Amino acid sequence: MDQATELLWRVALRRPWTKRPFKTDVRAMAAALAPGDAVDGVFRAKWTETSAGALAITSGALLIGAAHPGQPFTDLLRQARPGHRHGPHALAIPRSDIRRVEPISGGIAVHTDAQVIDLLVAGDPKLRTALFRLSPRSADNDSPRNRTRLLPHEAL
Repeated sequence: MDQATELLWRVALRRPWTKRPFKTDVRAMAAALAPGDAVDGVFRAKWTETSAGALAITSGALLIGAAHPGQPFTDLLRQARPGHRHGPHALAIPRSDIRRVEPISGGIAVHTDAQVIDLLVAGDPKLRTALFRLSPRSADNDSPRNRTRLLPHEAL
């Protein structure tokens, strides 16, 4: 197992086995991991009820991979910019290309310049939270609106 796969798999092992991606999907996605990127989380992602793969959030990108891509994943690859594709099994979308993250019926929609990625997140609040943190609004940590608690002088 190469270093990128090992790093992603170690992070995936922190998840409950029912929400952990398959090792083959993590291996397929590892090709898209940029050297030096810190891995924030590795999740099992679902595009439809019958199509799933691996999703990783790193310091630089949103990685998506599937060892046995079905039609929904193939459609994602086809819509993605050529620079975001990493072979027929992986996709790396830089955080700077993510424009908006919003809730949809049964899941989350991640908007980029070229496409909208719909993910089912029912039953996985950590994945839901991690995806919302990709939103450009959440990058402003100094904004009182984005902090979980207010400072005393802001409460007035």
